[in-house]
Amino acid sequence: MKPFILFALLLINTISFSQNFWSKVEGLYGATGSSFAKDSSGIIYFANADLFKSSNSGISWAKINSPTPSTYTVSCNRNIFFVSANEGVFRSSNFGISWDSCLSSSYSSINQFAYNSLGHIFACSNSSGIYRSTDVGNSWIHFLDGKDIRSIFVDSVDNIYCGVLLGGLYKSTNNGNTWKKLGFNNTSIYSIVINSVNTIFVCAEGTIYKSTNDGSSWILANNGIYAAQGTNLFIKQNDVLFASNVFGVYKSTNNGINWLSISNELGEQSIYEFIEISNGSILVGGDGKGIYKTTNDGLNWTINNIGVDNTHIQSLYSFNNNLIAVMYHSGIYYSSNNGLSWNQTNVNTGGHYTEYSCIAKDNFGKLYCSIESSLYSSIDSGKIWTFISAPSVAILNIAFSTDNNIFVGHVGGGIRRSTNGGYNWIGLNIGHTSVLATNNNGDMYSIYFRTLYRSTNNGINWNTLPQLPSNDNYCMAFDGNNNIYLGTLTGIQFSSNNGQTWIQKLNLINPFKIVINGNNIYTIQDWGQKFYYSTNLGSNWNQINTGLENVYTVALTRSMGGELFCGTVHRGIFRANESIIPVSQISNNVPKDFRFFNNYPNPFNPVTNFRFEIPLESFITIKIFDMTGKEIYLLTDQYYKPGYYEISWDGSDFASGIYLVKFFTDNYFDTKKIVLLK
Repeated sequence: MKPFILFALLLINTISFSQNFWSKVEGLYGATGSSFAKDSSGIIYFANADLFKSSNSGISWAKINSPTPSTYTVSCNRNIFFVSANEGVFRSSNFGISWDSCLSSSYSSINQFAYNSLGHIFACSNSSGIYRSTDVGNSWIHFLDGKDIRSIFVDSVDNIYCGVLLGGLYKSTNNGNTWKKLGFNNTSIYSIVINSVNTIFVCAEGTIYKSTNDGSSWILANNGIYAAQGTNLFIKQNDVLFASNVFGVYKSTNNGINWLSISNELGEQSIYEFIEISNGSILVGGDGKGIYKTTNDGLNWTINNIGVDNTHIQSLYSFNNNLIAVMYHSGIYYSSNNGLSWNQTNVNTGGHYTEYSCIAKDNFGKLYCSIESSLYSSIDSGKIWTFISAPSVAILNIAFSTDNNIFVGHVGGGIRRSTNGGYNWIGLNIGHTSVLATNNNGDMYSIYFRTLYRSTNNGINWNTLPQLPSNDNYCMAFDGNNNIYLGTLTGIQFSSNNGQTWIQKLNLINPFKIVINGNNIYTIQDWGQKFYYSTNLGSNWNQINTGLENVYTVALTRSMGGELFCGTVHRGIFRANESIIPVSQISNNVPKDFRFFNNYPNPFNPVTNFRFEIPLESFITIKIFDMTGKEIYLLTDQYYKPGYYEISWDGSDFASGIYLVKFFTDNYFDTKKIVLLK
């Protein structure tokens, strides 16, 4: 339970935070590669929701000012920067210190920029053709209106080539004023490059072609490369060709006659972007881990993502002293120090997308993690995982009966049960499921649309309960009395009678994560945009988003030490900085001395209370230790004004035994012995 503090100097409840409530957890590096740029001094820039720069050839990165939280393309010419985002196109003439808008949000589908030798800018749109500016973005002229432009290349004599979705290849010899079609009718051109002898290479519907006569005729140039729609082409200054698609990265040193796979050290991931930097080295942006570098044209690769922490977290779970995270593209990671540093486990998805993932603990402390349709288990708190099975359909949720049978809910595929640890599965004939959960008594619940099922005999039989208030139901949690909290499209519904009747607890949009500890409830609302909490089981609610603005949150967990962690889309992991503390003033008296009182009750089960008095403004730390001296819980760690306080601790997550509570301030120290007796 988060500590509840009664400050005897306020009549009304208030919340005061000296800093952001949420702060970024550093150390879990990676991102989905989006776009690179380079300025005249060789500093490299990388866009992935935020903007990053590297002054040491990509070895490490630092975040710089971005005009919006949705920047996905960055480009630089003559040290003028342009970025595209959901809000439009922005420009900077001072290396990103400040930005101004130069194309409105109606042009938010800009996906590429190109430049000719005069510095004219060409911006490609997914929906409305090409925009040209001859005055550094102050004004724009529109060409090829209505066409979905997927690629652009400007050659050494300023001819412009562009590829159109289902529209073929076009060329302009007069700065975009008129265009000539070069073939590929009704075909999508996803990438274009031209070498030093004017050989044109294009990716057409996943197949690579080349032309040595300005597009009059084309021949295949894909020997040794697996064809895939969206293949991306890149050419170095020395005419070495590179191609990437979902099957990997390839290289050609003989003008596209043959291709060699160079993906061994990259794994099975998509590479979206290339840039050539100093000494012929190449940086690539890929799925999951983000940025890789090669100094020998792909013979070897190194991960160069230090400082790029825009990971996409799919699942997040805290168990014992480990924080476990599933990244969207690269598998399972764990941290044993509250996110200060991270280790990748033996589960590496190699760039494969992870749209569905969940983590759960069985009745004996064994962890299970699903990634798509694959199920893994861990007996060491998430450090090492063993593959169990793949029940053929993506797993949406995991639950356990009192006899430790495993139940999984499938995406569009109902429920399956395993009686032998997940090695074999039996389908249950109770329809589809969107929510699957077990309460503290072992009763199991399953939901499909407005139908709620309940089993009181370990999933053998299921009874249909009265219809739910909403068609859209996302999550379910239980308090200590087995009351149900159901996240629906219109808020949190509450039932105190096993789902027979419901009342509204919180009237907001789409709470799809709910965590309950003691009397505290934490939830993510409004499609992951807002964090709410209640300290009285939902009777009253407060919202705290400081530090988490413009972030889409998809995962929420609470550590044994009482800290909250949330996982986000392309923003990594955030930690709650301070305790959630309603504060009330009831007297103007100020104590004469520091005092830390014995807890009451003592022994206790599971909640006990501590009083302390502060005569002057002080930074107060209260920690709980086991008898070996190991810190197990941080009650509070912040500044307080003079006054009388009371703080409570819920030991539900801890074993019976003797614990030490230590009170720290600059001018005072005390220790109390407490007894948890269950």
